[in-house]
Amino acid sequence: MNDTLFAQGADAAMLADSVDHFLADHYTFEQRRKRLAMGPGQRGCWAQLAELGWLGLPLPESLGGYAGRWLDVALLMQRFGRALVVEPYIANVVLAGGLLARVGSQAQQLRWLQPMMEGRAQLALAYLERASRHTWQQPQAEVGVRNGRTELDGRKSVVLGGATADAFIVWARDSDALRTPALFLIERGRHGVSCVPAPTIDGHAAAELAFDAVRVSADDRVGTPTQALDQMSLAIDTAAALSCAEGIGVMEALFHCTLDYLKQRQQFGRPLASNQALQHRLVDMHALLREAEGLAQWAVEAIDAEPAVRAHAVSTAKVHVGQALRHIGQEAVQLHGAIGTTDEYPLSHHFKRATALSLLFGDVDHHRARLGQAMRNDHRPRAA
Repeated sequence: MNDTLFAQGADAAMLADSVDHFLADHYTFEQRRKRLAMGPGQRGCWAQLAELGWLGLPLPESLGGYAGRWLDVALLMQRFGRALVVEPYIANVVLAGGLLARVGSQAQQLRWLQPMMEGRAQLALAYLERASRHTWQQPQAEVGVRNGRTELDGRKSVVLGGATADAFIVWARDSDALRTPALFLIERGRHGVSCVPAPTIDGHAAAELAFDAVRVSADDRVGTPTQALDQMSLAIDTAAALSCAEGIGVMEALFHCTLDYLKQRQQFGRPLASNQALQHRLVDMHALLREAEGLAQWAVEAIDAEPAVRAHAVSTAKVHVGQALRHIGQEAVQLHGAIGTTDEYPLSHHFKRATALSLLFGDVDHHRARLGQAMRNDHRPRAA
């Protein structure tokens, strides 16, 4: 496996060693299966992740974080992908935590960000709706004044980390003439909030949310309406780039598991790996993995770039990593045969996670369309 990817510098090497040791002790395949059998409401190793400082890794020192680089977080996600970690790291630290760190009020940061980094609370960003697919820019959930009270109504689907979240940052619109999108921080236990856990195919726990006349106040707003769209774009692009890094870890596990299997499996007195046709398929898998690694690292390095540069890098990586996840996953299952689909075998779990990651934060078609639109905008004639 490529242990130098994302690991630039002595500090990164120490982090990689720490993560590898932790996962070897706490996240074997059997330990993970036992954790999944407990149901979607369990927090697993969340407290241990906090003790190691990983929940505050990319967050500012002024807020109690460690001001780590995005490459450090990508290294963490790569290792999480190999071990199939199900704790909602991106949902908390990157999406909800990142938004609160950048535009949350001091009161919101003290109330929720500090406990999240300390492992005492979990957060989630609720931004997708059933009919929206990837067009999240125009939310249907609405905040308006009714009977003299400001209330939130609407539904949110596939809320990552929502099954265990204590509070949600909700992407909604004001019921004004402009239908201005805005962000609101809503506690799970507030009257009118309904949260139904929705386990995903890869063992993670999302949720379906419903808001029925949920009272909100000015203190519940996260940032200003003028900041909301740009901050949401940054949060989702960041999460997409880091999901690519996680995908690299998943593909590494798929490839090496397949390589080991073909070396061990005998047919007609010879290992399957000696078959030249199968060797060619392994080479194709390896080439796709190496291409995806470079593009994933490019996307992570572009997180802090200008929005147009960031969007181009992230969408390019999502297209190539998404295609690689699908191809390598399918090849791994086919080369294993029936055993590759059984629940008792780790490969099937990596295949499920590869499938989910290829769709997360926009599938291949969505990001191709995004790149095409950017190219059209770049070549549009400008007025004199």
